[in-house]
Amino acid sequence: MRKILCLTFMIALATIIANVALAQAPNDLKIDLQREITPIPQEHKEPAKEQGEIVRFDYKVGDGEKYACVYLPYGYNSETRYEIFYVMHGGGDKVDKVLGAPGTSLEFKNALDHLISEKKIRPIIVVAPTFNDSARLAGAQNGMFGDVGVFPRELAENLMPKLEATYKTYAESTDEDGLVNSRSRRAFGGFSMGAVTTWNVLCEDLRYFRVLMPISGDAWQIKPMGGKDAPEETVAALVDAVKKQGYGKDDFIVYAITGDRDIAFPNLDPMIRVMQKNDDVFGDNVYYRVKPGGFHTIPALQEYLYNAFQDLYRM
Repeated sequence: MRKILCLTFMIALATIIANVALAQAPNDLKIDLQREITPIPQEHKEPAKEQGEIVRFDYKVGDGEKYACVYLPYGYNSETRYEIFYVMHGGGDKVDKVLGAPGTSLEFKNALDHLISEKKIRPIIVVAPTFNDSARLAGAQNGMFGDVGVFPRELAENLMPKLEATYKTYAESTDEDGLVNSRSRRAFGGFSMGAVTTWNVLCEDLRYFRVLMPISGDAWQIKPMGGKDAPEETVAALVDAVKKQGYGKDDFIVYAITGDRDIAFPNLDPMIRVMQKNDDVFGDNVYYRVKPGGFHTIPALQEYLYNAFQDLYRM
């Protein structure tokens, strides 16, 4: 009986340790803000020998259907757990703008293949959804701002549970507990209006994400372009949203990136400066990278992701 009790205790202890390990943040973040943001090398824009795959993932929203483009790394298998990064396109773009469509081999997808095959980053899953039609399918306010405002609910209720039940991530289950306990291995980022979406995700879905990566876009919690016109009030709204979710500065990081010639730079920069001076829920957990001469373009976005992934997923 004593042996059985001991074995039972050891199994329970192992389960607790495993769950804690899933919930804890990986200790391998090596974000070097002094490292230059480098262009994607030409050789990394060409197809790699070991190539991942972009697949279409369909899911339901209300009475309608949507889909996301999903990058699966070379050698993907359902026995291995993968960290996952959700990345949102900008306004006026569509679901295949960042990664490309299934069956294609665009430059950024090739660059991901090279980073993984050369062991510069860990194999990861990258998901490119769209906020387009989110408001309409949810029966909410129409228009672009309506879409990015509604998308966090779609992400939490429709996309993530089905997708992470289909592909192997660190979520041991895709109920609320499973997704929350695996948040340390999940990130969300977006470009331009996708960055506005990212700030909305921080305000509503922080329980699912450890890393938020707004790229060339400010938060519109107070009003459009609030990062420029009302940075103090905007940051106060972000602080309030984080507190309401029960999190503090040790629970997440914001990795913001843009270019100093980007049209969104005047909107994002003042807000980030206020965040970095905040002693409440921001401060040292806000990383800010600015590319000299960087513009508001898709090639710039791909370059930023190429560099950021080497910070977040370095081997």
